[in-house]
Amino acid sequence: MPTSTVPYFPQRTVSGPDGEQVPVSCIKSITLEPKATTGINASTTSNTSATSATSTTTSPPCSLILNLTNLVAYFPFDNGSILDSGPNSLTSTITGQTQITGERNQGFSFIGTTTSYFQVSGLTSLGTVNLPFSIALWIKPTNLSGSFVHVSRNAAGDGWCLPFIGFTSSNLVATQVWDGSTAQYTLGPLLTRNTWTHVVQTFSVTNGLKLYVSGSLYNTTSGITQYSASGSSMYMSAGGTAQVISNPTSCTSTGVLGLNSYSGGVDELRIYSRELTANDVCALFYY
Repeated sequence: MPTSTVPYFPQRTVSGPDGEQVPVSCIKSITLEPKATTGINASTTSNTSATSATSTTTSPPCSLILNLTNLVAYFPFDNGSILDSGPNSLTSTITGQTQITGERNQGFSFIGTTTSYFQVSGLTSLGTVNLPFSIALWIKPTNLSGSFVHVSRNAAGDGWCLPFIGFTSSNLVATQVWDGSTAQYTLGPLLTRNTWTHVVQTFSVTNGLKLYVSGSLYNTTSGITQYSASGSSMYMSAGGTAQVISNPTSCTSTGVLGLNSYSGGVDELRIYSRELTANDVCALFYY
């Protein structure tokens, strides 16, 4: 896990106060500009009819300061790249994907099989008992089924393993953690298919398990006294669940999610070794 709260982003710079380009490694947070939305204003003359597009700025209900503290990994998935733009340059692989227009620039689409997934390794923080964590990403589900974030000790998706975020048998989005005896879960809403939705899972022994949807807190499961992690460096699979479905008894429990693979788009995957605040999640959604 990160040893410094000041992350290193070799590919990214931001504009400084005098217009100069400053490496993100020199800062702990970024002040973001609100997203502009495009609307159509119609104007008419006596002989012709014309329409013009105008851009308006929506004021978000939060401070647009993106806190980079304890960022473990960040995958923008732009231009077909799976490079980690976070501070640790973690190793990742991808198979069975299609590059698509993402919620931010480009993303990837997966087809819902065990040979269609993205995977990142070296996640020491997710293998540390009781360490808080957060996982944030945009999804565009083709079907409301399968698990789109699966954590495991082995690359095959087995060993210590649990689907962390996905859809229940009732098609509700849900998140879960392992407390040593059962998969504690938090249920979310019924999402809209073929539409980009921002989903964030946060956990700490102080505040429990939280699920944020589209920038706002949707549900909380409190009273979880521990995260019984593996004690090993972990793999995370997004999209499919690697090969674990060929050995479904390898996970002690699958909780309310199961091991079916996810079909749909994934974009802007971020992993933190801390519990994101409500403002952090809001800033990620609106930037």
